[in-house]
Parts: sequence; C-alpha cells; structure tokens
Amino acid sequence: MKPVFVSALLFLGPTSAQYSGQIKVKDDGCPQFTAGEKSQPLSWVKGNNICADLSGICPDGKCFMAFQALVTGTDSRTPAKMGACPTDDCSSDCQTWDVESQSNSISIDCAELTGQHYFYLASVHITDNHCVVGFLQQAGGKLEWIKLPDWGIRGNSHFLHAEKDDM
Repeated sequence: MKPVFVSALLFLGPTSAQYSGQIKVKDDGCPQFTAGEKSQPLSWVKGNNICADLSGICPDGKCFMAFQALVTGTDSRTPAKMGACPTDDCSSDCQTWDVESQSNSISIDCAELTGQHYFYLASVHITDNHCVVGFLQQAGGKLEWIKLPDWGIRGNSHFLHAEKDDM
C-alpha cells in the first residue's frame, strides 16, 4: 500500500490576524490570571502554527491551563481549536478544546492537561486534519505527515483551492 500524505493546510487572508497574550498554568484548579501563576508568552500570526513546549511551566504535562490573547489586524477569522499534544511535532494524539472568540481576543478559560505538555494552536481546521489521519489509521493506512512547503509546493492555502500550483 502506498503511503498516504496528509498535510495541514492553512488559509492566509489578505490582512493576517496577529495575536499576543499569555498562557497561564496552575497545578490544581483553573488559572485566574493573577501575578503569582506560572506563565509563558503567547504570540501567533495566522498562517503559522504554534507547537509550544510548556514543560517549563507544566513539567509532567499534568496541570490546568488557560490562555488569553488580543488580536491586531483586520482578518476576523480566528482559530477554532486549541490542542494539547504529547510530542513536539504536534501532529497526533492531541486533545482539543474550542477556542472562545470575541471581537478583539481569543481565549480558553480552563483546560486540564493530562500528560501532554505541548500547546498547539493552528488553523481553523485543526481537528479536520486529525480526524482524517485517525480514520485512515483505523482503516490500516500507513501515513506520513508532511508540510507542502517542505516539498517545494508553495502558495497553496485553503484545501489547495485555486492557487498557483494547481494544474
């Protein structure tokens, strides 16, 4: 059987949204964004993925985390899901939560990490890719997760719709 290639494809709008804020962590209970809580800065530009190592503030991957980030830019599309992943490639076995979106911010109020210490934030299609991968693995498919730019395929965005590498 030939390997099936699955890629995480991101849609990049004309004016990208940028987010900056804080990830907060507590060992017992939900963070309240107080000065004494362990934290790590969060910075994300739409079109890029974050796979941030939280082991400095959540060493064993078992903690409660929250994040808040403000947006700059005019693109109103925001990430729909946040993931917590067990490995530093953030490509499988990720636990996901819905991201709350307001007019100028995104946030997660409280997420319990149960052994994952990599924070993942990406496109609005984060779970679509993982669902496809999971389905194909259950069906016995052998998968290789790739990024199209690493293979020299550039300029493609939302599910490869009508971009410069189309044939």
